[in-house]
Amino acid sequence: LLMSSFLEQAMPLAPSPEKFLLLWTALEIFPMMSQAKYRLISNYLSKVLSRDPAEIADNLHINRLYSLRSKFVHSGKFEVEQSELTDILDKLERIVTTVMRAIMEEEYDGRLDEYFPD
Repeated sequence: LLMSSFLEQAMPLAPSPEKFLLLWTALEIFPMMSQAKYRLISNYLSKVLSRDPAEIADNLHINRLYSLRSKFVHSGKFEVEQSELTDILDKLERIVTTVMRAIMEEEYDGRLDEYFPD
């Protein structure tokens, strides 16, 4: 429920660092409940997408997303060009909704497929 609350708060916002932080916070609630932090996102999504965790991390740029979050939270700097921000937020929103759908045992709907050209 807490994840969905953060997602609900983020959805109507215009592209902004605040929207990014709300979406990322939803991921921090789950599946990042241990010390492995952001690596758990790739591990969790690997089961949902039937792909290797390293491939997921690379294609979704999980490390970069985490780095953006860390710099923003710890220094107040959000170093993203406005032209790139919409794409980053769209990807992050897709990640969050995919994780949430999996938690609710909903079938994967393909919303991340475009990041995995085969």
